[in-house]
Amino acid sequence: MKSLLYIGSIILSITIIIVGHFYYQQKLETIAEESQALALTITPPTTTETVETETAAGEVEASLTGLVKELTVSLEDEDSLAITVFGSASIAYDEEASSSWPLLLEDQLSELVENPSLSMVTVNVDRLTSIDIINSEYVNEVIESNPTLLLFEPFILNDNGVIRIEDSLDALEIMMQQLTDALPNTTIVLVPANPLPNAGFYLTQIEALENFAAERDYLYANHWTSWPSTDNEALRNYIANGRPNKDGHALWADAMFEFLTNE
Repeated sequence: MKSLLYIGSIILSITIIIVGHFYYQQKLETIAEESQALALTITPPTTTETVETETAAGEVEASLTGLVKELTVSLEDEDSLAITVFGSASIAYDEEASSSWPLLLEDQLSELVENPSLSMVTVNVDRLTSIDIINSEYVNEVIESNPTLLLFEPFILNDNGVIRIEDSLDALEIMMQQLTDALPNTTIVLVPANPLPNAGFYLTQIEALENFAAERDYLYANHWTSWPSTDNEALRNYIANGRPNKDGHALWADAMFEFLTNE
């Protein structure tokens, strides 16, 4: 009798093990099928979508580079991008006014800035010295133009050989104070006058102007890097009587366009 019970318990145990194995195997298969179905339902973002997003963001950022573009973005819809050029006889080409560098620059920028509109004003002091200009109405004329961007040529070339560079820079500081006080929302860029062949002391004066701008954190458009050097005879192809000729104005306009747009 005991033998029969012992054999029966062994058979029952084996049966339980076999049934349990099949049950566990079936459970595993069910879990696997559910996991596969879930994986098919959830679609992770692809690498292509990520690249496209990054590229789009990069394109937006790139479209905002350049001083002119930054100023344009900050304007209200009804405002125009108003640019005033304040300088000496070097900003005008008397033989053909439309070939002066400010007007050439206006044409180039107008192709880039379609909305809002762009306007250009020039305030030409001709050959007056810095001291003469402080005692004139020219600075008030600039203020009345209320520009978004002021391209200001310090009158170092007019002062050359007439006024010490220290006095020229003192006069410039006075004018800059007047302009920044009256035009707090205007971006001002200092633009040196044209280079001269065999510049001599004039080269030292321009270096002093550049240092002056750097010390005071004034924006400075060093367009001289686009011209032949002062000791290069090729510079004479761009200068006549100490001022830019037609080719010189074209070169200057291109240099300013590059400075303002980073293009």
